[in-house]
Amino acid sequence: MSRLCSTENLNSKYIKEEIIGSGTYGTVFRAQDKITGKQYAIKRILIDNFDNGIPASTMREIGVLIELNQFNHPNIVEIHGIIHQDRNISIVFEFIDWDLKKYMDSLKKSGYKPRGNSIGGLPLPLVKVKLNVLNFLKAFTRQLLDALRLCHKYKIIHRDIKPSNLLLTKHGVLKLADFGLSRTHSINNRTYCHEIVTLWYRAPEIILGSNAYSTAIDIWSTGCIAYEMYTGNVLFQGDSEIDQLFKIFQRLGTPRIDEWPDIERMPDYNEDFPQFTPKPFGRELSREFQSFLKVTSIYT
Repeated sequence: MSRLCSTENLNSKYIKEEIIGSGTYGTVFRAQDKITGKQYAIKRILIDNFDNGIPASTMREIGVLIELNQFNHPNIVEIHGIIHQDRNISIVFEFIDWDLKKYMDSLKKSGYKPRGNSIGGLPLPLVKVKLNVLNFLKAFTRQLLDALRLCHKYKIIHRDIKPSNLLLTKHGVLKLADFGLSRTHSINNRTYCHEIVTLWYRAPEIILGSNAYSTAIDIWSTGCIAYEMYTGNVLFQGDSEIDQLFKIFQRLGTPRIDEWPDIERMPDYNEDFPQFTPKPFGRELSREFQSFLKVTSIYT
């Protein structure tokens, strides 16, 4: 980690170009290396904004990415440096123009609509590769699962898989980013906070208040995103936790105790939940893709 850390002045090494994101953590801006001309994304966190110094999420993200980057995985975003000054800490990442949310939003603004029961999903004006949409969807999903395979091998649960955390290069390479909510998963210690994962991509066990979940929650989110790419529609679009849960039950059926015994022990489980029967996806999805969704959306 020491080779990544520096106390040099940020402005002496980089030229700030534009702000590309902001939030409670601070600001992300695009910057150019003064010597090489290469562009980077720099997340700058003002320590004064937090009572206890550097936020725990920042320390987690740095630690996880340093661990994962040693494997040079093509589908994990790269961290290039950490600059710590008196009042702020800046994390230097590789710069990637697009994320999946931005890409899908741009398609909706352009009036793009999926093509019925054909291959659907995303056209490819962005990527400079000759792939049809279905092949791109397969390639995208494979890359995300490859990134998660590495994370899960080293017992890291990302916990915030959503389109805005999936970066896309102009060559069609996916990069998993934003590990601020990640946790280390241990068989002997599986207690976590359940207030994680953006609502639409949140697994039912989290909505039910479980704090003893596994890497399966990342796979659930992956299935939700793949469906959204394939059809152009959000799979479970709830506007509250209970609405989200019922949206899941309405599509997949209310889980029975015999198929998901752990559900009885979840804090927010109610035996009086409405009993919905599963609804088949129908002809809008290919059989191959329906099989994939069945694997990713199993009650566990």
